[in-house]
Amino acid sequence: MDFVRCYGKSDKNSRAVFRLRLETPCDTLRLYAADTYQVFFDGALVSYGPERTAAGFARKREIPIKDTHLVEIKLLSFNVPCYECDLQESFIGIEVALGDEIIYGTKDFTAVRELSRIVKMPRYSGQRGFTEGYDLTAFGEEELCMTDLTPPTLLDGAPDRCDYREYSFTYDGRRVFKGFEEVVTPWLYSNPLAAPAPDDFSVEELIGRLAAGSAKEHNFHLENEKTGFISLDIWASEACEVAVVFDEIAPMGKWIFRRGACNDIVYLRLPAGRHKVLTAEPYALKLLKVISSAPITLRPSLIGYENNRAECLRVSGDERIVGVIEAAKSSFMQNAVDVFTDCPSRERAGWLCDSYFTAKAELLFSGKNVIEKSFLESIILAKTEELPEGMLPMCFPSQHPKGRYIPNWAMWFILELKDYLERTGDRELIDRAREKAFGVISFFDRFLNSDGLLEDLESWVFIEWSICNDDEFVKGVNYPSNMLYAKMLEDASELYGVPSLAERADRIRRTIREQSFNGEFFCDNAIRENGLLKRCDEHISETCQYYALFMGIECDDDFKKKIAEQFGPLRPKEHRPEIGRSNMFIGNYLRFIWLNSIGEEARVAEECLSYFSDMTSLTGTLWEHDSPRASCNHGFASCIAVILLRALVGYVGTKNGKPEFIPGYKFKENIDFKTEFNY
Repeated sequence: MDFVRCYGKSDKNSRAVFRLRLETPCDTLRLYAADTYQVFFDGALVSYGPERTAAGFARKREIPIKDTHLVEIKLLSFNVPCYECDLQESFIGIEVALGDEIIYGTKDFTAVRELSRIVKMPRYSGQRGFTEGYDLTAFGEEELCMTDLTPPTLLDGAPDRCDYREYSFTYDGRRVFKGFEEVVTPWLYSNPLAAPAPDDFSVEELIGRLAAGSAKEHNFHLENEKTGFISLDIWASEACEVAVVFDEIAPMGKWIFRRGACNDIVYLRLPAGRHKVLTAEPYALKLLKVISSAPITLRPSLIGYENNRAECLRVSGDERIVGVIEAAKSSFMQNAVDVFTDCPSRERAGWLCDSYFTAKAELLFSGKNVIEKSFLESIILAKTEELPEGMLPMCFPSQHPKGRYIPNWAMWFILELKDYLERTGDRELIDRAREKAFGVISFFDRFLNSDGLLEDLESWVFIEWSICNDDEFVKGVNYPSNMLYAKMLEDASELYGVPSLAERADRIRRTIREQSFNGEFFCDNAIRENGLLKRCDEHISETCQYYALFMGIECDDDFKKKIAEQFGPLRPKEHRPEIGRSNMFIGNYLRFIWLNSIGEEARVAEECLSYFSDMTSLTGTLWEHDSPRASCNHGFASCIAVILLRALVGYVGTKNGKPEFIPGYKFKENIDFKTEFNY
């Protein structure tokens, strides 16, 4: 197979179209490529990829061909550091076959650049590629030359899990566009790596022009948030500018442009006439606003990009229960197509720690953990020279400018390995991960103090999205980080048969209890004064207590009872306001899992249904935070279906395609629970 590229290493936001008209019968397209691509058969979208992995490697995408005459592959190259994919020279390798016979190869395709695509666009977000813009008055193409490349290491790949269903919008009417209720300046504009270049298209100037003129806005909505490619069949009465704006939610009915710190907009410059436009990348949205400087008529739709192989769980019964589980399933489907992503909007990035929770949902919704295995393999293959020796990427495939990392997420990698082994029995992958795991353990040795605890961890120390992540709470000896460290050592001991690691974990837990517990709560940190550690008694977070309980710190029954009964997401604001409240990620999830483990299933059900029902009614998905200030569709949150079904029906896992339950468990609700796995 020939591997080629059509652009230089420094060309940003480049898109090449590889085109072949089939002159003889064929039945299979095999494809390896990066950064991203869309495959069209006779003009219809049939696949988006790739199944992402580490730079220097490529996973195979195999697509059946039936009654197809024209094959087009549109390859998009970012050539900028981002979290959506690894930074590498873009490439493509293609085979078209009939049975075992290769009929066409890469160089049988022609390669062109569509002149309508506007290259000088700002970044979509600091974590993704570029905002899309198209000038359809610049009709035409130019031929591109193919340059041979050294092939990547080829890996097996999974079949495309997406069916590319078309979703219709409901029309909410037309009105004069007078601007947005609020416009946010995204933080990426202050980032030198992602800030707009002087000659970039200006989104701000476009919005100003449209608001100052006589532009009209057409408003649409979906029943629930979906992820996919925005498709427009649009007729313009005269030449005009069009802004296609979208969002997941309008808080309190207020449209906040760039609410999620993204350029949620596609720009079109149209001549008079009828046009069909499909975005090159998927976006997450419920609301759509199409603003035009001249009269238009249009029919928008969304070509879904979601894991349709995960539509296996069927639950019926109580409306609130069904609503939360369906929202969890929808969040999973939109965040688990090729790798586990944190969100399908701002980042499309695969983060460690998030994956620990999302993987539990994969087993529930699909009956296997094949996406998790692929994700963990990518971490094992990762060559992140920008990071210190032994440290793992906080998210991958991706780039980490200035060597930024989350030390805590490397610890969660080992926790996930143990969880993965228990769910799958896949010892082979655990053994392959051994070098990475012990690299992580060795990395932390440099931060150990005389008490055997981690002190002054570097880079981005992340506990969760709440006060416990404030700088003053994490500096010095951060006890939640050390609780996680002890759990990591214990799990590594079990995975690799090293008893001394478990002994270290026990000593660390005892030291944490001696230093952190003030008789009522665990304090978040201690700092050095005149060479001595001093506990910060004023720094107490709810999440720190959940870390202690989840990570195995010794706690008496009175403490457990107090935390179970007096805290949680339903805690009144006036109760213990000095104890910083937990947020969605990950404090409340640690609470729910812990409560299930001690027989507090009824409390879990009550809290989950009260906590998540508003989200399900507003977006049909589950959010990153407990308010709509960021992503309203987060992959880790899909784990709540596992947690809730554990509380309600005693679900503990899936084996050989069949759900397993606690023997003799008394169902807490009258619900019907079925799975029909589609492998």
